[in-house]
Amino acid sequence: MGFDKKENERTQKPLPPEGQTLGLCYSIIDLGTQVTSYPGKPPGEAHQLQLSWELPKYRAVFNQEVGEQVMALFQTYTFSLSEKANFRKMIDSWIGKPVKELNDETMQKFLGRPCMIQVVHAPSKDGKLKYANIAMKGLGIYKRPADVPFPDKTENEKIFFSLSAFSWETYNKLPKFMQETIAKCKEWPGILKKYPAVAASANAMDEDEAARAVTGGIISEDDIPF
Repeated sequence: MGFDKKENERTQKPLPPEGQTLGLCYSIIDLGTQVTSYPGKPPGEAHQLQLSWELPKYRAVFNQEVGEQVMALFQTYTFSLSEKANFRKMIDSWIGKPVKELNDETMQKFLGRPCMIQVVHAPSKDGKLKYANIAMKGLGIYKRPADVPFPDKTENEKIFFSLSAFSWETYNKLPKFMQETIAKCKEWPGILKKYPAVAASANAMDEDEAARAVTGGIISEDDIPF
């Protein structure tokens, strides 16, 4: 959670404190192949995933109309199982052993799965605000120690979105900014051709609504076949 932007005003939002805390994964979103740009390098392409975790220990009011909500963090990764890839390193650290394979079926089993997250704070470019991030550019995800308890349900609705098994129903549940990002991916023209567009849901979430509490069942850590 960083800032709220309304009428060109930026205000500091509540942040979870720095340090290690329990996280529960509630969202895995396939962003498709996106154009990437890094300082000193020519533009490229990368298949990206965005994962989100709620932090059960920390709550705050981000919207007075919604009331108190669980805090959350998200991270975008380049999807790669190369041993040098950050995504592969993060997954191996999360499950505590080398991953054998990842596909839609196995990735869905990470929804509700607990982990430990190393939270760090970083200033905005102008130094006026602070953001809460996952340490080491998303690598600060670790296996949950057996003696650390965790809730048996996530508060946020659990969402898994994959372009390989596209669903307008799921797409229309995503925050608008995320829908716009997905619509820029290389695969989007093919998606529209294969799955003719339908009207967006009136219930599509905006950024503030994306963390509204909706319960979802959890899958045992032992159910993931690694």
